Amino acid sequence: MQSDTSKWNELKTMFKRLYLTAIVVVGIILLAELCLFAANLRTRRRAELLLKSVRTFKLGTSTLTDLEPILNAYNAEKVDPGSNCPSADTTYGLTVSNPTISRIGYIHPALLRLGIRPMSASLTASFKKGHLCEFRYGEWALIARSQYPFRSIDVADAKLLQIGAETVMQSIDGDGAQINEHYNVTGYSAFLRNTTWPGRTLALRVAVTPNASPMSIAHAFAFDLGCFTSLRGCRARCQMLPLVFRDIAHSPNTTATPIISEEARYENCSFLVE
Repeated sequence: MQSDTSKWNELKTMFKRLYLTAIVVVGIILLAELCLFAANLRTRRRAELLLKSVRTFKLGTSTLTDLEPILNAYNAEKVDPGSNCPSADTTYGLTVSNPTISRIGYIHPALLRLGIRPMSASLTASFKKGHLCEFRYGEWALIARSQYPFRSIDVADAKLLQIGAETVMQSIDGDGAQINEHYNVTGYSAFLRNTTWPGRTLALRVAVTPNASPMSIAHAFAFDLGCFTSLRGCRARCQMLPLVFRDIAHSPNTTATPIISEEARYENCSFLVE
């Protein structure tokens, strides 16, 4: 009888230890998720403040002196000139992100399916004779290939996908480029560089000019950063520029690739085509 009681006490002790271990493990996981959420929330807020400033930029009117406080606040660095302003004297670029989360995602893709969600926003601004001649703002997310909900594009060789949406406000700079009254919407795929694992970038690029309609310009810069802090994170570009996707779905004058049209019907964006 004493032996049975002793074994029962040992079992109770073991179960108690397992229970306490489980509580500690769950607590660590919840704390890690909370820290990740807080980090992405900070990235989102900084990106939203940057976007708010970007919406006030004016080609030909805004000067380098005007924008220096913003560029300095985000530690902008000099980069190559923008493609539509090749005669720019100076071009600055910056990225809003959490470098630690991004590094973990690039090095350990498996963790992307366990709550690691590298998110970022980017800005480049080109100046000619001290005046703004082009700028572009983008929103980006790094996900595992298996997290991308579409199969219309061949990315079978990729373990990592960087999905993003980018709007460029461009002027005509000596090459007779066509002026678009509405969006010039393009989707493109490129290899993701400087990564340990094979990856690709899937991006939506929207180009507008100052003479586009006010509604077109407003929609082109109506970025939604909500997926930065959502439970599932950013999975499709329609989450990033919803009004542009809605315009694509309803306007016969806007060209779009099949994959862009498919994304507009993504479960989290299906309201855009209703």
